[in-house]
Amino acid sequence: MAIQIIESISFATVRDVLEFEKIPDKGVNVTVREWKDLAIHPASGDLSFNTKSDASGILYNIGIQARLKNNNPVGDECIFKIKLCAGKELIVGSPFIPVTILQNSSLSLTSIRIDHISPTPPLELITN
Repeated sequence: MAIQIIESISFATVRDVLEFEKIPDKGVNVTVREWKDLAIHPASGDLSFNTKSDASGILYNIGIQARLKNNNPVGDECIFKIKLCAGKELIVGSPFIPVTILQNSSLSLTSIRIDHISPTPPLELITN
């Protein structure tokens, strides 16, 4: 998959997930108590993924990185809602396989990087 530019990133902890239903060939229906927005610099984020095969089957290696406007801590065991500049909203992670986050800060730059391995690619969010 080609690199996709990210418009916005939101997250919810696994404890805040009320419903997570995969719908074959369509995407995922997700209900959470509250999505928390990450303040990212415009067009500073990108999402990419590729596949690899191992003994258990095909796995997707999903990568997300973005420059943050402030040092906004994100808890462990989260799912992410990624809105692409192209208009799609994708969900990365699940309550069963949550996302691990790496956050880096320096005097001039705060960034977030997500490397997530999953048996499914990022799933399109189905809105009711």
